[in-house]
Parts: sequence; C-alpha cells; structure tokens
Amino acid sequence: EAEQMHIRALQGCEKALGPDHTSTLNTVHNVGTLYKDQGRLAEAEAMYIRALQGYEDAFGLELASSYLPALNTMFAFGDLFSQTNRKYMAKKMYSRALSGY
Repeated sequence: EAEQMHIRALQGCEKALGPDHTSTLNTVHNVGTLYKDQGRLAEAEAMYIRALQGYEDAFGLELASSYLPALNTMFAFGDLFSQTNRKYMAKKMYSRALSGY
C-alpha cells in the first residue's frame, strides 16, 4: 500500500509539475528510499540516479552540491553503495554529501 501511494504521488507530481521539477525529484528520492527499505536495491539505485541527475541538471553540479534535497540523495546513495559492498563508491558519495552540509 505504501508503494502504491508513493507511485501515485510521483505520477501526480510528474503530471502537474513535470518530470524534472525539483519537487518531483524529491518524490523520486522518496520512492528510492521506499525501494531501499524493501530491499529492492537495483530499483532504489535507479530512482537515486534519476533524482541526483535531475538535481544536477536543474542547478548545475556546483549548486546541486549545496541543495539539501540533493545532499540527502547523495547520502542515501552512499548508504546504498555501502549495502551493496561498493565501499569506494560509498566513500565518494558520503564525502560529496558531507562537503555540502
């Protein structure tokens, strides 16, 4: 049921605001977190990639590195990399996130 609600919210944001709007990207991040919590790590990674790429496209690399929702996605990405034994990538993503906080 939680997944259906998140997907419905994402579809509503995409329709009302467009797929690249920062509020839509925040919802994409939330879907990724739901998937991560469910153990659906490949799907979570796809959502985090979409959200982070969207933030970077919207703000540019430098400004995205100080935008709190983008930083939260970076940190969540670090957690995901750590869970999937990609420690080097986890360290890079955690460092990137922490440099913006």
